[in-house]
Amino acid sequence: MSGPKLSQAQIEQRRQEELERQRREKLRKIRAETELLTAEIAKVKGFLHQIENDRSALVSQWEDHSEMSLTIGKLRDVKKQCKGQLIRAMEIDVPTEPEDIAACTARLKQIAAGVLGAYSTQIKPLEGRIDAFQTELERQQELTAAFSRLHVEEEIQERKHIGDYNFGAIIGTVSHAPIEVDKKEEAVRILAEISELVNNESIEERDMELLLAVADNINKTAFETGRFFEAALQEYDAARNKAVRDIAVFEDLYQDYFAEYVVYLETVNKGRVKPIAITPKEKYQFPSVKALQDEMALLAETSKNARDMGFIRDQIDEVMEEWGYNLSDEIVLFENQRGSHYLCEEKSGQSAIHIHVSDSRQMMMEVVGTGEDRSDVGGGAVTAVKIGANALDAQEREAQFVAQTKFCELHPGIVVALRERGVILDDIRKNPPSQEYSAKILHNRKEWETGGGELSEAQPDVQSGVQSVLYNSRAGERRGRAGHKEAYHEMKLRG
Repeated sequence: MSGPKLSQAQIEQRRQEELERQRREKLRKIRAETELLTAEIAKVKGFLHQIENDRSALVSQWEDHSEMSLTIGKLRDVKKQCKGQLIRAMEIDVPTEPEDIAACTARLKQIAAGVLGAYSTQIKPLEGRIDAFQTELERQQELTAAFSRLHVEEEIQERKHIGDYNFGAIIGTVSHAPIEVDKKEEAVRILAEISELVNNESIEERDMELLLAVADNINKTAFETGRFFEAALQEYDAARNKAVRDIAVFEDLYQDYFAEYVVYLETVNKGRVKPIAITPKEKYQFPSVKALQDEMALLAETSKNARDMGFIRDQIDEVMEEWGYNLSDEIVLFENQRGSHYLCEEKSGQSAIHIHVSDSRQMMMEVVGTGEDRSDVGGGAVTAVKIGANALDAQEREAQFVAQTKFCELHPGIVVALRERGVILDDIRKNPPSQEYSAKILHNRKEWETGGGELSEAQPDVQSGVQSVLYNSRAGERRGRAGHKEAYHEMKLRG
């Protein structure tokens, strides 16, 4: 019986437990380092926020003053340059070894310190002019910086879109308003705290929306009676406490997600000539703890499956080499194919064994001929094409029949050898030798040299480059749920 053979592959329980123990130990080490790295990234993002907000209220007030246009222009240029340097420093392809992750953390810390030092140096010459102009404006405050209650209320009513929240301008409005000093200072303090919270990438979207509504209420009631303002303060306390609790939960879960992702990346890049360059999703792309939990559950499942598939392939390589075949090459026969296809060529060069392991771990083994096609086979991710018996001549079909008969004698021994290594094959179907099962696989050597990674619903989008989409089948779902949190963050980056 040497036609195509279909089996159900499973990993022996003892081996499965050992693989899981190794994975968890790797996770522990990587989480310790990625926690330091993400903390440093958070600091750098905080520096970005500080640079963005540095004198932003004054810039908003003075941008129409011709005598300050040169100073403000230089200030904007310095901010843009330094922000760009910090953003580029955070574009990290996260390595998979703990010591390499630690090196990335140290390098990012060093770059950030240099950029902040340069910012301080470049901004200093502008401060004298800025302070002098501010002093002059304060002397003229009664004439040039008074804001009526009507004007403020109109401004609040117009601020409806998430992108309209400019806390620098709002704080500037309140701080120069003709209201009681105590109320003014309290309102400015709370608005600054809200600004910091809503710019925290770990905030839940619903908490962010509530705090933005509270900010509007604080802004409005600062100009009203004390009773309304006190009620707004109580509303803020409740919203802030909930947001802080949710942020702590999100942060801890994200560290687990980040570490799991690094382990997954190491697994899918094993053996690749050109590793996939992808990074975990950013915090701001998860609107809630629930969304992060869902993504992490899918990632953990995918990571374990990739680990098991990698183990199965390693055992196939070793066993097939013992039986006279070269180590397997991974091929891609279809766009968005499911499972993995391997080709183990006979060392004599006369035939090969095509092995397909499905996502459900069904394993099919069949004898095929091999050849090369230097054209763009299939295009895109496809690296090889399979042709059937009808495309072969009589001599090729006869040679295939002989190879099938030979493989019939080897297959039982291969099954036993795999079982000894912890991979158990339960027979589903064995087809007899027949020329109708003759086939040939042609592959494109130009594409082959890249390492042969395929796209499937359970693997990262190799074509995407830097930011991983991770699961093709769910990409549309994630795009559809992007909400105010992501929009607000992207607006801040553009600003």
